Amino acid sequence: MQFREHSASRLVVMVENSVDVHASQQIRFTGIIYLINT
Repeated sequence: MQFREHSASRLVVMVENSVDVHASQQIRFTGIIYLINT
């Protein structure tokens, strides 16, 4: 569980560093849905 939360944090950092803001928001939204469903 702790490892997955760490991976999620790194994913958010990567998303926020992305140049394409629209794509970043979609990736973040998809990631949140993925984390909720698993």
